[in-house]
Amino acid sequence: MLAAALLIGGLTVTLPDAASVKGSEVELVEVAQLNGDPALVALAEDISLGWAPAPGYERTLHAAQVARRVRTALAGVDVTITGAARCKLAPEVQIVPAARIEAAARELLEERAGERELELALLEKIAPISIPVPERTLEVVARLDLALHASGPVQVPIELRVDGMPWRTVWTRWEIGLWAERLVLKRDVQRGETLSSQDLRRERVRLGTTTEASSRGLRATALDGAVALRDLVTGSIVAAEDVQRPTAVERGAEVTVELVKGSITARWTGVALGSASIGERLEVSLADGTRTVRATVVRADLVRIVQP
Repeated sequence: MLAAALLIGGLTVTLPDAASVKGSEVELVEVAQLNGDPALVALAEDISLGWAPAPGYERTLHAAQVARRVRTALAGVDVTITGAARCKLAPEVQIVPAARIEAAARELLEERAGERELELALLEKIAPISIPVPERTLEVVARLDLALHASGPVQVPIELRVDGMPWRTVWTRWEIGLWAERLVLKRDVQRGETLSSQDLRRERVRLGTTTEASSRGLRATALDGAVALRDLVTGSIVAAEDVQRPTAVERGAEVTVELVKGSITARWTGVALGSASIGERLEVSLADGTRTVRATVVRADLVRIVQP
């Protein structure tokens, strides 16, 4: 029935010599004057005429092109093209301020820093960007696929999306400094030397390596009796791979399993199914045989499970 109605009416499309357009795609209603049955005009308005020129450029639209597009979209409709033989299209332009681009990058970097203190320095000035005026929305979206591994240079791409479509990516360059409270050595340690919890102090440090940024290092109690596997300097964060730690719980040993959830603490007796050092996790079979749990070694006779 709709097809029959379309065959009855006709559509007149009048092209101007020039027109300004918004967004990244040109629709017929933006360029031409449409005359005919209102229902037919409504169908024709959204016909796409292809890409919109970028800021600083023009595009020439020929009447023959318009005729082909309209007749393809409205098969069976009598279409008349009048007006100019050629129409020059120019985009309406909007400026995205450098401050908005910078703010998007800063917000993402601060989010990725988490609880760590963040220092930011912009390495290259950001220029304002000209974009086509959106028909609906402009999105300024920062992307960073990886977590912040450590202090140092990082690039953050900012994607400008016009009406939901990627239009341009602006690369911003930053020098970041990640800082956090960490337990560090308060003296130099030589390979083969035995350490203790007394060799550590809490200090605000700049996280300069992936290990430092992704780990808090060993707890102080985990260092008691540990032997250094390499020379370590004052101020270093001691990671598990830096030391050989003594075994605190042997396979088959009886241990107390402590479950902590908020202010509630419960305890059971269990048997270790493996060997582990303080701070490491191991499987424990509860003595009543009901189940096996995974817990962290606190000391030789105690393992702990902490639930939020």
